[in-house]
Amino acid sequence: MAGTATDADEHADNHADIEIDPVLVSIIGRSLKAFTDEMSISMEKTTRSPILCEAKDFVTGLYDAEGRMLEQT
Repeated sequence: MAGTATDADEHADNHADIEIDPVLVSIIGRSLKAFTDEMSISMEKTTRSPILCEAKDFVTGLYDAEGRMLEQT
């Protein structure tokens, strides 16, 4: 039967063995930040609206396939 406690335990056990490299996490995080910074620069350079260009009244962001925010400027 799907959704039982044992299914949840197995799912948790699968992720318990994963080791996260803090250096790689930092590199990926800074890369995502750089992407959104470049998006902001492109918006500023290409917009014709003074609200966007002078007031910088916009936000750029990256999202994953499920719609979760990865980075925002």
